[in-house]
Amino acid sequence: MSLINWEALCQPIACGGLGLRRVHDFNVAFILKIGFSLLTDFDALWVRLLREKYRVTTSCPESITRVSCTSLWRALSSYWSELCAGIAWSIGNGSIIRPLDDVWVPSLGPDSFFPEPSLSDLLDSEGNWDRGKLAEYFTIDALPHILSIKSPDPTDIDDFIIWRWNPKHVFKTKSAYFRLASSSWDFTNPCWADIWKTRVPQRLRLFLWIAFRDRLMTNLERCRRSVGHHPYCTTCDTHDESTLHILRDCKFAREVWLYFLPGVYSPIFFTESLQAWLLSNIHCHALASEYSIPWSTIFISILWQLWKARNEHVFNSIPQSPIDVWHKGIFWARCYMESFLPPLIRPPDSRSLQWLGPEPVKLIKADNAYMSPISLVRAIATLRRKAWGTEITWIPRTSNLPADMLAKSVDPKKAGAFEDLAVEVHRGLEPRCMIGSFSDAGIGREVKTASLCEFLELILEHHLP
Repeated sequence: MSLINWEALCQPIACGGLGLRRVHDFNVAFILKIGFSLLTDFDALWVRLLREKYRVTTSCPESITRVSCTSLWRALSSYWSELCAGIAWSIGNGSIIRPLDDVWVPSLGPDSFFPEPSLSDLLDSEGNWDRGKLAEYFTIDALPHILSIKSPDPTDIDDFIIWRWNPKHVFKTKSAYFRLASSSWDFTNPCWADIWKTRVPQRLRLFLWIAFRDRLMTNLERCRRSVGHHPYCTTCDTHDESTLHILRDCKFAREVWLYFLPGVYSPIFFTESLQAWLLSNIHCHALASEYSIPWSTIFISILWQLWKARNEHVFNSIPQSPIDVWHKGIFWARCYMESFLPPLIRPPDSRSLQWLGPEPVKLIKADNAYMSPISLVRAIATLRRKAWGTEITWIPRTSNLPADMLAKSVDPKKAGAFEDLAVEVHRGLEPRCMIGSFSDAGIGREVKTASLCEFLELILEHHLP
């Protein structure tokens, strides 16, 4: 089921779409590229063959329609008018341009032609543009455009065709597609681009974009599409579950937001419309004093956790408390913030790491671990610099013998290609450790106990291509 129609998806990002290409317009752009080559690339064998076969004698004919022709020529003739609207003439010696019919001032277009037989009539005795003669046929606004063009030179090459819609006057399929598709684009809302500039992962930007369009698959939206039984919120069961309700106005969401908001801001925060509310918060980049994280990052992270908590409650019957959503939102907001910091100024890893192991373990903790000669250490250091969290606490082997037996049951063949590399550090990594792995979904917590070497091998197996 499509949440948003295809026409909206094909809008540029700045116009509220995803920048996807419409296949029909893109195909027409390629046809125009072939037509432009037919008018300019006279040395190509296929151009000479087609022009001779269909008896095209002029540089730029007004029509190329033929009664009997190939499918390629029929496609060219169908879009010949679009091609002619995009071409202009570059002045060489002035021998080919027809001032009455041709476009030779690209910035003015075809509406400023004058009834003179040749360009030479607009030149003075020295071969430069005659301002007096130009003023007789053009408006004052058009004169600077004409004077910026080189005047005809008898010693120059013949006039040649250029592409009007590219600053360099070279045909580009992108520029042709833009001219064909831009008539249906919506430039009325300039705020769409701000969503994609937020400093969060791409999937959160996509979620925010869908929410901004009010197309989240809530109960109200499901009923509107005739796939739901009722429009009511499954948490409070008193209001319709709209996008704004599930993210802000529901009593569950309100409790989460009140953990952050001072009382003086609460009335303002809960009164804006959906789009105004989203924009005003993602534009706020002030640091939350208690967490040293930009408010826009916290805001988007909490939105994401609220939506996931709702889905877990509806589809998996796993309820969550507001304080759980709050903790997860802060945790992931900090991870998002750190992932966008430049590597050289990124703060030390603030996640709780207690290192009580032998000397080889400190290789991974070292600041220059990503430059270690041991490839396994370099791989782990690279993973730690990314936006995911680990918590490692050393537990002596004698204190957790059952977990030690479980760790020994791990199949060593799962290490794959990294098995040989693990041998380099295996001897110094004997003590056992408790590993807590927190998934982004935030639903459950998977706790395993293994040797640090087996832990590193397990990470490489799941996170490296």
